[in-house]
Amino acid sequence: MKGDDDELAATLVLADGAREKAEAWRAALPAEVQQKYAVLEKLPGLFLTEEIVRKAASAQIVETIEEAPGRVTLRVRTATVEGGSAGISSFPLKQGEGGWQLEIPADMVEAMRKKAAGPGARPARRAGK
Repeated sequence: MKGDDDELAATLVLADGAREKAEAWRAALPAEVQQKYAVLEKLPGLFLTEEIVRKAASAQIVETIEEAPGRVTLRVRTATVEGGSAGISSFPLKQGEGGWQLEIPADMVEAMRKKAAGPGARPARRAGK
């Protein structure tokens, strides 16, 4: 992320249950890597950045849905670097102290952990166990 990982982490918020999954993911990493992710949002932030940079060539917001005060869902059409369409994805956003933040749900954290671990990896253990 070339030094911008604090700024990226500030644009993310972990949804209910996601923090515990991210803590378990971090706890399963080597100690020196755990220190790098003292701000827990950096872990999914790094993964998301890599996915976007590697796969997305462009993005277009096609709809903004107000779910509740301080909560919206962006529907975004993306094109892949291969020239195809990745379709339309939904991104939940939450108004935070510093502005709008992408809300990372627990199932997304778990999917990131599994993908990062690779095939045949064992589930992360809970922090403190």
